[in-house]
Amino acid sequence: MRVIFAGDRGHDRDAGRQAALRAGLECTATDCVPLADLRLRLAREPEPHIIVVDLGDNPEVTAPIVRAAVEGVKQPVFAVVHSQTASSLDAAALGVRAVWEPTAVREGLLAAANLLRKMGQVPDTRGRVVVVAAAHPGAGVTTVASGLAFAFAQAKVGTVALVELTNATPEVALNLDLKPTYCFGDLIRESDRADVSMLRHAAVPHAGGVAVLAYSPETLAPEEVTPGLARDFHILLRSAFAWSVVDAGYGLSPGIVGLLAEADSAVIVTRLDPASLRLTRRYLVRLAEREVPVDRILVVANRYNQSGLVNWKKAEEALRTKVAVWLPDAPAAINTALRAGQPLLAAAPRCGVHRQLKELAAALKNRFTTVRR
Repeated sequence: MRVIFAGDRGHDRDAGRQAALRAGLECTATDCVPLADLRLRLAREPEPHIIVVDLGDNPEVTAPIVRAAVEGVKQPVFAVVHSQTASSLDAAALGVRAVWEPTAVREGLLAAANLLRKMGQVPDTRGRVVVVAAAHPGAGVTTVASGLAFAFAQAKVGTVALVELTNATPEVALNLDLKPTYCFGDLIRESDRADVSMLRHAAVPHAGGVAVLAYSPETLAPEEVTPGLARDFHILLRSAFAWSVVDAGYGLSPGIVGLLAEADSAVIVTRLDPASLRLTRRYLVRLAEREVPVDRILVVANRYNQSGLVNWKKAEEALRTKVAVWLPDAPAAINTALRAGQPLLAAAPRCGVHRQLKELAAALKNRFTTVRR
């Protein structure tokens, strides 16, 4: 979705463009123009979907210029005003849909873009986000997230990303023998200015067809995942990739819950021992209490058929829900993949774990329609 930002001060245009990019929208340097050039820019291709004009500190002077430039356009027009009287200005009198203060531009653009999608005025071309998490450490979240991402790539669903937004010790780069040029932690620390191009630039392209956003190997402590960070990255990932699989670690921190609540599908991994089942059951209850949509949750049972574990029927009774995927115990295949620094599909393509994750990827692909990128 393309945004035009017009204003007479260069730093205001730069700030507006940054707000658009952080909202996952398109806004190139040529889409930022002085007010006097707005009419000419609107006559060019490609057409914008949203027009934002910065009226500066004196809207009574700049408003007539804007009204003349946008007269008759079908796209929604919004105004940014820096004066203290901005909130009291009459949007209709200015010839715009709404008046925003500079600090509200990003949120205003997000709301406007969502409204245009809901009204069917622009196609919803956003990608899908699948978040993998668990109630406790050691359930196999990284194995499932990594395997699912490569299964999506093998299914040729478009661009696929594997992302570490976790509170656990990061392992993706170690498991896949990667040496990222740009540590994902650095991008997280600079998330207040991150945009789609920065995400794509920071991702490591893996031979298996997955763009990997990972911490540097041997990182012990990840950056905190806050609710704001979770929301920001959901927005950007949907604009950058057709499918994003997020390794979210474990627990109920507000940021992890935010990731799960915003996801198209929340994949919860459990082992089949009594302690893990009890913790997972409680975790599912707490997620529902924190407004993670129950219909988006899929439970994955890891290490099925391992000796001494609870059988499938009693496991579902303990969880009080159906298990969507049963991953067989395959220590030899997983250890081979880890030793080789390869995904399961490369190290053990006939492994039962990989086959089951391929089926899960296919089910999610059929469930959700997304654009290829």
